[in-house]
Amino acid sequence: MTTSVKRDFTQGDLQKHLIAFSTPAIISGLAFQINGVWDAFIVGMFLSASDIAAMTISLNVSFFLFTLLLGFGVASSILIAQSFGKKDKKQTFQLIANSSLLMLTISMIAAILGELFLTRILQLMNTPLEVFQPTYRFLAVYLAGFPAITMLFQFSQIQRALGDATTPFRATIFSIIANMLFSPCFLLGIGPFPELGIGGVALSTVLANICGLIFSCLSSLRAHPEVFAGVRQAHFAPKLMINISKLGLPLGLNQMVLSISVVATTTIVNSYGPIVINGMGVGSRFDSLITQFIMGISSGISTMVAQNIGANQLLRVKETLRIGLRLLLFVMIILAAFFYVTAPYLLRLFSQDPAVLQQAVTYLRYIAVGYIAFGIANVFEGILRAFQKVHLLLFTTLFTAWLCRIPLMVWGGSTFGIVGLWLGICLSFLLSALTLGVITLQLFRRLPQETTKSRLSDDVRA
Repeated sequence: MTTSVKRDFTQGDLQKHLIAFSTPAIISGLAFQINGVWDAFIVGMFLSASDIAAMTISLNVSFFLFTLLLGFGVASSILIAQSFGKKDKKQTFQLIANSSLLMLTISMIAAILGELFLTRILQLMNTPLEVFQPTYRFLAVYLAGFPAITMLFQFSQIQRALGDATTPFRATIFSIIANMLFSPCFLLGIGPFPELGIGGVALSTVLANICGLIFSCLSSLRAHPEVFAGVRQAHFAPKLMINISKLGLPLGLNQMVLSISVVATTTIVNSYGPIVINGMGVGSRFDSLITQFIMGISSGISTMVAQNIGANQLLRVKETLRIGLRLLLFVMIILAAFFYVTAPYLLRLFSQDPAVLQQAVTYLRYIAVGYIAFGIANVFEGILRAFQKVHLLLFTTLFTAWLCRIPLMVWGGSTFGIVGLWLGICLSFLLSALTLGVITLQLFRRLPQETTKSRLSDDVRA
């Protein structure tokens, strides 16, 4: 096994850093997509329609829970990266220890409350009677292992904040392989494994994440023993946890607002009938690939900028933005052109219905071009996250995802028909990119006056 690489983004070639650091995250995201397809295939092949519906409902609930904690993980990653860039080891170890304790505590509280009120939650969701029991079985097992799932994500965020993208990548791949092996065994009762049905799929997810967590800890202990030694010397710091929460709550809310806006978007599309719904579903199989690339680049930019903020390397912060935009535009234009040309041929793999195929091709062509603006917006978002401008991000999301996207889709649909729906989404991406771009440029203009090494470091001190 090769040695994990811990990168110091305050020195060296920024473009090489960004490519090398973002690539593992992009591949991990694609692997998660494959893992989801595998679970859906296993359940669809061997279980009933009620189990398939139960898994869909359960994934929506688990995604909502995870979204709540996502902001805390990202917040701790930003603060750790800033302290690491400043070369303040004591503060870095303090942040690692206290953010991990905070994440573990919140995830355990969420899991306990979820188990206690699971029946009531499913009733409030109007879960159909024939789906209720399999959904309950899945979520009861999933919630029991939710802290382990959360901590694997938290450890990945910590490692990436320290410039190590290799260890979380290996842990993710190890976890996914474990899940793909466990799921058919627990679902069907192969060999010594009990036959647990839909509950077995949930159990395989939990056990796979535990395996990934153990792998991550052992790999980090071997690669970065000084981090574990430093964390053992850390002390409980409530004020530091409060600072992390002040940053994490708006980030979590931002993700929730985005998730709910997707539901609203789907609701509008649903009003146009099953052919349009199926067309969007088929087309979205490929736009998720584009999203993984964008998120990988945005996450890499956040960590790189945060480290350089901590080191007061403001010129490197600005250069990271330029490099990130160039790299994203280069790849996104190629991807948009590729999907625009090949959409009719690629989408035939998923549907032979001419009407559905026509809608899917139109959707993918519009969205692939619109994702250029979406990618630019996420580059700016990565910069603003690193500067802890989380309230501005939340405001922008509310503005573009709700006050702009929904009305634009309604207007576009009534004016241009089905094409207007996709046009409305693309215009909202453009408005998001413009809004975040203006905010970022205004921030950069004030950098020499507002951003000093002492001020930024004080923001994360307990």
